[in-house]
Amino acid sequence: MPFDVIIPTHGRSDVLRRTLQAYLNLTIPEGLHDIHIVENGDACGAEIICEEFGKSLPTAYHYLKEAGLSGARNLGIEVSKADHLVFFDDDIVPMPNTLISYCRAFTEHPNSAFFGGPVLPDYEVPPPAWLLKFLPLSARGFELASSDIPLESPRLLGGNFAVARSALDTLGGFEGPSATGSAGGGVGEETRLQERFLQA
Repeated sequence: MPFDVIIPTHGRSDVLRRTLQAYLNLTIPEGLHDIHIVENGDACGAEIICEEFGKSLPTAYHYLKEAGLSGARNLGIEVSKADHLVFFDDDIVPMPNTLISYCRAFTEHPNSAFFGGPVLPDYEVPPPAWLLKFLPLSARGFELASSDIPLESPRLLGGNFAVARSALDTLGGFEGPSATGSAGGGVGEETRLQERFLQA
């Protein structure tokens, strides 16, 4: 089942380098074609980092002058030709079998529109316990279940999220420009995408 990884990045070359370094320790399934790095806003060195890792990983660099997560993800959708697209944030370090798990999910659930997994925090300094309840799920940790479960509401986080090309072709990509501002109703663009897919 062919799939691509799409990683938007904006002004965080050091974080992107750490993330791609972690990819060298992943089990890479045959289905992975490309890791699309989409730098948006000011160019801050992501192209050089892609070149550094290009001999070991199937990286492809793309640039979008306009800053914005939705636009960067949509450019990734445009340049990818794969049947499924896995979206990671530039500070997400996948576990060794993450890509294998996605590949299995695509094969076992061919009619599903979107997929997602846990996001576990990797704190430089753990926050105090009293602060955790005030942090968003992406900062305090998120995990729905230990096995595959169908979703009836938009629950997945965009940092570890996959979408079927067929669903994108039918229903469109991510809405912009704001991820969580007033234009987005206070939710992320991945939540709005899941809502559209579920309604359809």
